[in-house]
Amino acid sequence: MGREYELVMHPRLKHICCFVVEIDYRTPHLHREMELSLILSGALSVSTQGQSSRLQEGDLALFNANQVHEYHADGAPARMLCIQVTPQFCHDSFPSLQNTRFSDFCLREHLGAKEYALCRAMAVEFAYRYCRRDFGYELECDALLRLIFSILVRRVPSRVLPDGESGRSRERVERLNRILDYIDANYMNKIQLGDLAQSEGISTYYLSHFFTDNLNCSFQSYLFQVRMRHARALVASTDKKLIDVCLECGFSDYRYLNRAFQQQFGCTPNEYRSLSRQAGDEAREGGIGSVERFLTEQEMLAELKAYRQTHAAAFEALLRLFSEDETATS
Repeated sequence: MGREYELVMHPRLKHICCFVVEIDYRTPHLHREMELSLILSGALSVSTQGQSSRLQEGDLALFNANQVHEYHADGAPARMLCIQVTPQFCHDSFPSLQNTRFSDFCLREHLGAKEYALCRAMAVEFAYRYCRRDFGYELECDALLRLIFSILVRRVPSRVLPDGESGRSRERVERLNRILDYIDANYMNKIQLGDLAQSEGISTYYLSHFFTDNLNCSFQSYLFQVRMRHARALVASTDKKLIDVCLECGFSDYRYLNRAFQQQFGCTPNEYRSLSRQAGDEAREGGIGSVERFLTEQEMLAELKAYRQTHAAAFEALLRLFSEDETATS
């Protein structure tokens, strides 16, 4: 079952995970880590809890812990550097970060040009040292990450949740996970909003608004997209008959599935199967639901090394300028 709650592992550095991913589409998902993302190439449309924006090469985005977000590539697949970090990573020095919620995920308009370029260069430098694993890289990565967040907490609008609101936020995430898990387990069957509302002990009206507020779409729209993602994966990567695809994905009949493919992809399911195999599309599946490919460590290092050659000189210069600015304002 492809859960929408992403469980992130931290095998190398405690509280921190770093990777480069090539994305066509990433389903709405959330995780307990904050996520700092840098678009290395291409462009992505990003949706999160009522906000949408287009990010292109060089853009930075920041998502709060347990903030639902979704990615769509604009055209060709986009490459993105992701640094995921639990708020506890600096609990010893800045404990309030754990309850801090940033109000905007687009960072460009909140940072000055030098600060923005500095954060971008430091993110690349962080990932490069994370991949190389030279002696003492743990200290370098920790220092770079703390410096990035020292800029973000001062420049990006945010608020610290009081304990009561923090508890309600956890309850919201738990409810959202229960609902997403239920849809993941039952999308092939008939699902009604009223049944979900009854299981949660709330009204259909409240659940409808809860869904829209948290996932930026209606319940029926989300359910349709879940079914379409599973149908798309089965059509592209298996030889199942289309009637079997309908039954496994919750579509009432072949005609409905055919109309859905025409609306989503401009072709029939059979045409999509042929086109996807010609393009080797099945090799790009990052699990049913999402269409993404995580770069290997060797690929990631090569990508960052090339990107870093452009940013290394700027990083050193900007770091000096940043120090001068701090001296001038002190």
